[in-house]
Amino acid sequence: MEHSPFKVTCIAPDSYCIDEAGLDLCYLIIGQALALLIDTGTGVGDLSALVASLTDKPVTVAATHGHGDHMGGAVQFEQVYLHPDDWEIARSISPESRRDYCHSMVSAHPEIGKRLGHSPLAPSRFEPELLPLREGHVFDLGGRTLSVREAPGHTPGSVIFMDSLTGNVYSGDAYNALFLLMLPGDRMDAARRFYAHAAALLAQRGQFQNFCGGHECPVDPQILPALVACTEGILDGSLQPEHLQVHIFDGDFYRFGPALIALDRPRRLDRL
Repeated sequence: MEHSPFKVTCIAPDSYCIDEAGLDLCYLIIGQALALLIDTGTGVGDLSALVASLTDKPVTVAATHGHGDHMGGAVQFEQVYLHPDDWEIARSISPESRRDYCHSMVSAHPEIGKRLGHSPLAPSRFEPELLPLREGHVFDLGGRTLSVREAPGHTPGSVIFMDSLTGNVYSGDAYNALFLLMLPGDRMDAARRFYAHAAALLAQRGQFQNFCGGHECPVDPQILPALVACTEGILDGSLQPEHLQVHIFDGDFYRFGPALIALDRPRRLDRL
């Protein structure tokens, strides 16, 4: 695609990682009968046209969570599956918030600006219908299934998708090295909620392969155990926060190995 901001990589049989100029990663998973697009990016460039160039099968669209760098491109599709706990977050996305995110990313990472060039935000062709997505939902693509597991922590409605064919887990921002715990309410209660499902998933680590995240693919396999250990340290008081400037953020982070956890949303560096 001429002047496209996208870079497409085949990461497994009929499994594509779509890099939106370094802003985020989306995934197209193709079965014998249907395809599933996981996340829609920020909406820079024509993602729907790109997907159509990769498969002629009917495409279902689902999102790992409701933030603008994962649901911003949803305006290009008629329907999107999303956990209801994130519907309010998704409906708050605006062209201004999407541009603001792009500005923050380009300020911190000038190479993203070079990749974006003059790519515009995609026009709002549709107001997508939001369809409910919950624990246990299964997308049967024909010859492979993607099963959904709830993973609240980064947002209330965060989910992951587990691929029966490859063992890959498409995890969005549920288990990043730089993890923003954005559940509302008491911060220790939020940490306990995140810890419960992260520790349960770690106990099943032999049942799946790589994590394919919303900003890194594959995710370092040590990230999940490090996040679990870091959350344990937060809950038992053995870890104390450090004030750091990292990625596009300035704030207090707890550190364990490669994992950094922010209990309170940090400020963006370009707004200091």
